[in-house]
Order: sequence, then C-alpha cells, then structure tokens
Amino acid sequence: MIGFSIFTSIFMKIVPDLEYLNYVYRAIINIFGLFILLFGIAVHLKVNIAVHPMDVYLYVIQKKIGVLKGTYFCYFSGFSVAIIFGLLNNELLGIGLGTAFTLLLSGLIMKFYNSIVLSHWNFK
Repeated sequence: MIGFSIFTSIFMKIVPDLEYLNYVYRAIINIFGLFILLFGIAVHLKVNIAVHPMDVYLYVIQKKIGVLKGTYFCYFSGFSVAIIFGLLNNELLGIGLGTAFTLLLSGLIMKFYNSIVLSHWNFK
C-alpha cells in the first residue's frame, strides 16, 4: 500500500496538468497510467495481503467468471453506482477520458497481466 501511494504521488508530480494538453497527449498519459494502476492491482490481488473490500469483490468475481469478464463486471458495476449517485445529486463529476479507457481496457489489460506477466511469478 505504501509503494502504491508513493508511485501515485510520483506519477502526479511528473504528469502535467492534463487540462491544457491536446487529446492525443491526454490519451497517451491516461493509458500509461492505466497500465501502471492495473499492474499494481493485479499484483496486489495475487499477493492477497491487506486487501480492500472492493479488491476482495474484484478477486472473487474474477475467480467465479474469469479475469476478463470479472474485471469488466466489477468496474461497470462500480461505474453504475457512481452514475446513479451522480444523477441523484444532479451532477456527474470525475468522468472523462480516463474513465472511458478504464471501462474499455481494464479487462483486457488485467487478463494480459494475469495470464502472461504474473503467471510466471511465484507469490508464496
């Protein structure tokens, strides 16, 4: 958890304010950040120490219906809750390019990490 926090802080200091960049740079930075974030989540789920309740939810659903479908199911269910509460509050905040990339690519990236990268690592 400390490592994740440190890398997030470093990433935020390196990345400029995205508001002033054109969409191509925003997309590249968002995808790069998504790969880093999902790698951290994939490793965190494999290590299975100090997991957050939403991590447990993701882990269990991935085990039940597979990494690809499970990741999409969990992320879309969380997104749906955010949309519902946003609509109830009459405003949708924090939904942008990064959210779209996360919803579209998270399952594929997580499956890649689990089947190709992390399958060779020993976590015992």
